[in-house]
Amino acid sequence: MDRLQPPAIAAGVRAVFGFPIRVGAAGLGALNLYRTQPGWLSVEQHADALVLADLTAEIILLVQAGAPPGDLATELAAGANFHWVIHQAAGMMSVQLDVTVEQALVRLRAHAFRTGTPLAEVARRVVGLRLRFDPHDAIDPNP
Repeated sequence: MDRLQPPAIAAGVRAVFGFPIRVGAAGLGALNLYRTQPGWLSVEQHADALVLADLTAEIILLVQAGAPPGDLATELAAGANFHWVIHQAAGMMSVQLDVTVEQALVRLRAHAFRTGTPLAEVARRVVGLRLRFDPHDAIDPNP
């Protein structure tokens, strides 16, 4: 069984749908939808999700159009500042430590606080496999 499945089910997720956000052959990302009822999307829901993915691609292009060549638009950069790496690290730690994602995030934050290291940097180390946590230790990672 996938280790991400139990936390998703515990959070109430019963169905997951992914739709590519793209312009032609260029992939920009994905629109991921979750719902609390199992089963397929209706034809109308599927069509709506495809429209949302297309609209998202258009919005990204419109926002990016005002940016200088080679730079990410300020609005997109602000959204990217969300630090996805923190959530990726928490997911990795969840599997590694066999704990919930919430518990992994607490351990990640505790380590950052204890060491005086920015949380995003601790997360980058976890994702880069330069930092691992011991499942038998409540706080400290392996040296």
